[in-house]
Amino acid sequence: MSRRNTELLLLIASAFPVILLYAMYVLTAGAAISFETLAVPIGLFAAFAAAHIAVRILAPGADPAILPIVFILSGIGITFVTRLAPALAISQLIILFVSVALMVGTLALVKNLDVVMRYKYTFGIIGIILLMLPIFIGTTISGSKLWIRIAGFTIQPGEFAKVFIVLFLAGYLATGDPGSALGTTADAVYSLLRATAEAESSELLLAKAQDQLVAPDHHFAVEQVR
Repeated sequence: MSRRNTELLLLIASAFPVILLYAMYVLTAGAAISFETLAVPIGLFAAFAAAHIAVRILAPGADPAILPIVFILSGIGITFVTRLAPALAISQLIILFVSVALMVGTLALVKNLDVVMRYKYTFGIIGIILLMLPIFIGTTISGSKLWIRIAGFTIQPGEFAKVFIVLFLAGYLATGDPGSALGTTADAVYSLLRATAEAESSELLLAKAQDQLVAPDHHFAVEQVR
């Protein structure tokens, strides 16, 4: 069985628990089961089915498990958000649909992953800016100044920063020598953990330890094991 057919079967299998969980919420809320009341999980499945078609065309060799896993986690999350805060469910759905569209757009535009290596430092700078953005224009919610408001939506720039930092690290560590990549990764992780421990912080100091991530001052020797 091909990867794409496996992905399709996993998507269909994931639809059952997602729809069942949402149907349980509908019944608990005192409503009747119908296409109208189940529009949310059905629409979500349709969006991921469209994403599957895009992956089948644009990235036929992609991992078949990622899309179904994201679908089932998104379906569970939307169900709980709808039950606990119905007013927020619509905005969460919009974000999900936009995210699926962005994924398809990325597959269509980025056909050569060498672009990640070419612009790795640009991605790193964007990640740092996003991490620092709430300091200047942030909104405090539940005691944490991690959010910003844009066009009526509240978002955490730090979540987008993670993506750019991963792209930066992927490009930075992508060398022809696996030993060097492994050593550089160990150096960066050790330096990050040491900076966090020295600050006695309960959270990883990703922003404050950016210099250590890029140019660690501690280096581990890497030797090939035969």
